[in-house]
Amino acid sequence: MIIHNDIQLDFDDVLIAPQTTTINHRGEVDIIRHFKSLNLRCVPIMSSNMTQTGTFNIAKELLKNKMCATLHKFYTANQTVDFINDIMTNPDNSAAIEDDGVDNCVAMKRLFVTVGKRNWDQELQKLDDIATKTKAGFSILLDVPNAYIPEITDCVKVLREKYPDKIIAVGNVCSGDETQKLILAGANFVKQGIGPSLICMTRNQTGCGRPQLSATIDCANAAHQVGGYVIVDGGFKQNGDFCKAFVAGGDFCMSGSMFVGCEESDSQKVAKYIQTDEIDVDTGKTIVEQKYFKEYYGMSSFRAQQENYGETTKSGTSEGVEKKYVPFTGPISDTINDICGALRSCGSYIGARNIKNFSRQGMFYKVNRIK
Repeated sequence: MIIHNDIQLDFDDVLIAPQTTTINHRGEVDIIRHFKSLNLRCVPIMSSNMTQTGTFNIAKELLKNKMCATLHKFYTANQTVDFINDIMTNPDNSAAIEDDGVDNCVAMKRLFVTVGKRNWDQELQKLDDIATKTKAGFSILLDVPNAYIPEITDCVKVLREKYPDKIIAVGNVCSGDETQKLILAGANFVKQGIGPSLICMTRNQTGCGRPQLSATIDCANAAHQVGGYVIVDGGFKQNGDFCKAFVAGGDFCMSGSMFVGCEESDSQKVAKYIQTDEIDVDTGKTIVEQKYFKEYYGMSSFRAQQENYGETTKSGTSEGVEKKYVPFTGPISDTINDICGALRSCGSYIGARNIKNFSRQGMFYKVNRIK
């Protein structure tokens, strides 16, 4: 038995240190990152591939706003083909970054089609069908809860051999050695994060995981040493957490919780009546406010297993929250604008004129946990 004595940190354990800057306005900060070797240009924020946020409606809006999007793995090949062809041909849904001269085919690299390990041959056939029936340069996400299992490395090798020119992402892990292993097998991006999500129960059920900030630093350093990149997956409770992830070396941030409250998410909208501390002066009764929420649940929950596979695991357990309510946040465009504004402001505080330099110019103060 070994105990790692180094203190492991989460987003709540640090603040980014403001520094002397030559930037006069946050509008001077460029938050579009260019991954030149991959011919990928985007705001490096992406939606989670959960059934509630890895949807066509959310993907359409993120792509139009120069962000990346994932599609959950339960869409059929034909559904995905129809969606991609609509994006490619309908000017109103264009994914291209017009001011950078990027055409729609290249811009569609920002769309990740998700596959899993279960029914592997069928998943490969799905990718073949999509690639054959579209001209889009879509990317691939191989998503499993535990990418430490040996089969995943073999799956990455198969994908790289079949699709030598596509961007391939795989996850999840939380350590540098496994990050490098998957990149050397053929992945461009490794998704890191074991149990940080608001609706993940992995740490509670299995005791396994790692605080997300320390995991980001370790995995990002390891990935960059071998020419790969890291997607920081989960643990984001506020815009500042995105900023911290980029300062820690993350190349992309993936979130479900930051998007699930939006109008476009595929989750139920419910009304709740909240009792306030205020008193109506006319009636003397406590004022009750009506507020709207959206329902959220984990993809490893029994509920998700039943809904997507028609059965629950017999050999495992539920590692996801069955039901959680998050505040309704309105149209996703508001959330997108808020995230982008926060990133630009962070750059202006630390003197980074582009988002790639956040990790080079930013540093942290270790603090008492932020409440």
